[in-house]
Amino acid sequence: LKDFYLRFPKLYNQEISIKKNERTENRYNELLSRKQFDNVFSGLKLKKVDYIDGIKFRFADSWLLIRISGTNPVIRLYAESPERKYTRNLM
Repeated sequence: LKDFYLRFPKLYNQEISIKKNERTENRYNELLSRKQFDNVFSGLKLKKVDYIDGIKFRFADSWLLIRISGTNPVIRLYAESPERKYTRNLM
């Protein structure tokens, strides 16, 4: 098991839900239609944006996914990075 943990670094993830209403849904739709995200994430170099199952921002060693829940009236944010503070900052 020790070898497994040495090969795969510890990752910290976080999830939050935001109540979906007209304002938050409009903001989400604005993000979906946006093509440029320069200077949105200060200090992070955005490598790629995926539009599969929401909008996923990929950075060198972390990511942020924003998507509308299919089961509840919320917009969910998921983030993961190798450091807890970076994961919190993505949110």
